[in-house]
Amino acid sequence: MWIYEENYRLFLHLLPEQTEEGDTFLLASDSTQGELSVRVLEVTRYTSTLLLAKPFCVDREWLSDLAMKVRIYDDAGVMEVMGYQGCDRIPARYQVTDHGRFHRDEKRQVNYLLHDLLRHCLRNGYRLSSPGITNA
Repeated sequence: MWIYEENYRLFLHLLPEQTEEGDTFLLASDSTQGELSVRVLEVTRYTSTLLLAKPFCVDREWLSDLAMKVRIYDDAGVMEVMGYQGCDRIPARYQVTDHGRFHRDEKRQVNYLLHDLLRHCLRNGYRLSSPGITNA
């Protein structure tokens, strides 16, 4: 459970302000690391659903752009990956088949990937480069 709490804490360092449904934010650093796009998909009383997108400037055959759908639970202080690379539902645990698309601990792995992404952004000085581009 610590990873969900830590992701929430790290994300608040990157984007501490209130968000509204439809807002889009760009986070960038001074280096050539590229941008992290944050689009607010849904806001309710206790949760927010966001789409995080990070393009990579590497040969597209070997490394695809990153896209994660995350949910923030403000009342519990946690952040969890809900979808990843176009897959909208990642069960916590399930049986692995020989030809399965995911690993047995896929949910845990994508939440660790989110943790690594947020730490990378903080380490490299990512900050809000365009605050609240509404309905972009």
